[in-house]
Amino acid sequence: MVNPQISLLKNWIKEFTYSFYAAVESSIFVTEIRGWMLKKLQQKWKVSGLQAFLILCVFAVTGTLTAYISKAITGWVGFNADTHWAAKTGLRLAVLLFGYQAILLLTAFLFGQFHFFWMFEKKILQRIGLVKKDNPEKRDDEMIIKNKDLQKDGPKHEE
Repeated sequence: MVNPQISLLKNWIKEFTYSFYAAVESSIFVTEIRGWMLKKLQQKWKVSGLQAFLILCVFAVTGTLTAYISKAITGWVGFNADTHWAAKTGLRLAVLLFGYQAILLLTAFLFGQFHFFWMFEKKILQRIGLVKKDNPEKRDDEMIIKNKDLQKDGPKHEE
């Protein structure tokens, strides 16, 4: 006669083994998807693997830091449990919308990714309409005019 405890142990080991293999297979699948997503971001942003990693770190640190700062500011202002939810939400949204941009650039500077995020910010501000789009044709025309002036007058030297 088979001992019921040994039978239970065998079944548990069998189920554990199946679960373990399923977990390994799913983690390999997730790792492949992460690698694929990172490659897509690298192609979209035209950056190296290390830069893509640093850019994602900047986003992670900035989000966490902004949430912490907005909580600290609402506490500093004196909001508590009795404060109306709309006032707290309004202040937090203001910190999140405006403070995030500054914190993003500061964090990007610390991670050595300032240029990427400055271009990112400019693009966002252009889409919103707060910053005019650069007109490359106008810049080329200005350079041609400057070069013609230099050719006519020659370089200016102080004596």
